[in-house]
Amino acid sequence: MAEEQGRICGFATIAPTADPDVAGAGELTSIHIDPGWWSRGIGRSLLEDARTRMVARGWTQSVSWMREGNERADRFYRRDGWTPDGARRVIPVEGEDVQDVRYARRLP
Repeated sequence: MAEEQGRICGFATIAPTADPDVAGAGELTSIHIDPGWWSRGIGRSLLEDARTRMVARGWTQSVSWMREGNERADRFYRRDGWTPDGARRVIPVEGEDVQDVRYARRLP
């Protein structure tokens, strides 16, 4: 969790991945930074902390899912060494099917 000026402005959560093709990997299940705090290094710090926590759990690979076409997220992940690994999924969101792309990164 990230706090600035006494307010929570972001968080990142991790868990063992449920994806059977990368069993034993850690998953960055969510990362969120309040838009008012974007471009201040908070996301990078949260991502670094999430990786540190994954390594502490013994994971040597990490994965994360993001919406296809999310260019801002794509740039954010790629700057940190994540790349799409070819896995895709379709999930329903508010009655619409959306495409997700999985990104992966070796740890540490």
